[in-house]
Amino acid sequence: EFIAEFSLPDSSLLELFFDLLLVSLRQDTKLPRVLSFVKRILQACCLAPPNFIITCLILVSKLMETH
Repeated sequence: EFIAEFSLPDSSLLELFFDLLLVSLRQDTKLPRVLSFVKRILQACCLAPPNFIITCLILVSKLMETH
């Protein structure tokens, strides 16, 4: 629910949010849960501004390197 919130792409804490998300998903050992988060992140990109989309794609790329 938080990822799909419309004020998130404009938030000043967006960098901290993505850092926390990356660290926690990298440490997660349950692949189905990680894939669920990736799916939700990509769904949130549909209505987001370009900078948010690029950040999401970078996050997904880094997760793919780990998992």
